[in-house]
Amino acid sequence: MAIYSGVIRGNRVELDDDARLIDGARVEVRAGPDAVETASASGAITADTAAAERALTRDLLAAGLLDELPSDEFAADEPFEPVVARGEPLSQQVIRERR
Repeated sequence: MAIYSGVIRGNRVELDDDARLIDGARVEVRAGPDAVETASASGAITADTAAAERALTRDLLAAGLLDELPSDEFAADEPFEPVVARGEPLSQQVIRERR
């Protein structure tokens, strides 16, 4: 069994070496832990999206628009506690204002 290394670009593997593989042959790709993205609350994150988000965050920090990295405000282990607001319910206010 031959072992080749490469990088992933656009969900395709680009090999570092000149591999002489048979066109259509089945291969197995084993990605390291830094190459696999995990799912978020909104669904799966692609590697391209995650890389773009990291680049944007880095650029915002460099430009001084962010003081620190954003934290995960709602961790999975923290129970949700709604905020109690005084006054009429917002839904009633919206209905009243639209009349």
